[in-house]
Amino acid sequence: MMHRTTQFALDVVEGRIVTGKLERLAAQRHLDDLEKSKLATYVYRFDEEKANVILDYAETLIIGEGEEKQPLILEPFQAFCFGSLHGWVHKETGYRRFRSSYIQVGRQQGKSMMNGVLGTFYGNFDGYNYGQIYCTAMKKDQAKLVFNEMIKFIRSDPELGELFKIKEYESTIIGLITNSTIKALGRDSKSIDGFRPLLGIVDNLFVALCSNA
Repeated sequence: MMHRTTQFALDVVEGRIVTGKLERLAAQRHLDDLEKSKLATYVYRFDEEKANVILDYAETLIIGEGEEKQPLILEPFQAFCFGSLHGWVHKETGYRRFRSSYIQVGRQQGKSMMNGVLGTFYGNFDGYNYGQIYCTAMKKDQAKLVFNEMIKFIRSDPELGELFKIKEYESTIIGLITNSTIKALGRDSKSIDGFRPLLGIVDNLFVALCSNA
């Protein structure tokens, strides 16, 4: 069975899913790089198991907003984004190929939700201890939109809630497994020394800067 990331890319390239030019180019790159990865000289490969880690995690989350709770089910383009970011790795080191991403979607297409998935995953389940995750925007209130998405995921699932400590008054979430910190920051926030982010999320631009672990 073809991996969801590759299936989306193939559907886009073959016209079964209609997208814009840049999306088609991203899909074609994925397919081209799969062929290149068969060559010994090409240093990257697509690790389906690593891609599945983030996809499987995302679909364990619960959407609490609305009349009834419901499980999160990724749209194909969302699975492609997550799968691409986490599945492409260096053949020798196993480190992720991509350390930054720019993803542009229309309003109400799940941008903050996607960031919420990334933030909670890196904040507790990536195996990196004492990580720093920042949700940032021009204004702190804007940065808290993504931060609040994480809170909703955490509070919608009692089991997940046991693994995080939320300090709303400090705009901070602590991952109790890794002792990592998730924090909402704006340009109007007080300066903080010692920035060394494992994940940095810039809302409205959706630029995610990841560690290479």
